[in-house]
Amino acid sequence: MLSMKGHLKLLSDEDTWFSANLEPPASLAPLTAEISMVSCRLPDFHGDPADRIIVATAVVLGIPLITADEKIIRWNEGRNPLQVVTL
Repeated sequence: MLSMKGHLKLLSDEDTWFSANLEPPASLAPLTAEISMVSCRLPDFHGDPADRIIVATAVVLGIPLITADEKIIRWNEGRNPLQVVTL
């Protein structure tokens, strides 16, 4: 959506970028009931459901989150429920 709205510049169209970036060792994690529940229970997190799911996925899977999103970075400071790698 960010690319389609002009907020994110990709070197190719969305379909090509998505396919190229899901080649091994990367994969698409399923949205599980646990991730859904954790996304609803993030304390003092803003209301964007997509951001909630992204953060909850990283928390549940115990994987680093690579982001430039200032809201997520600020929220994680002092809490550190996940490892944030900033761009």
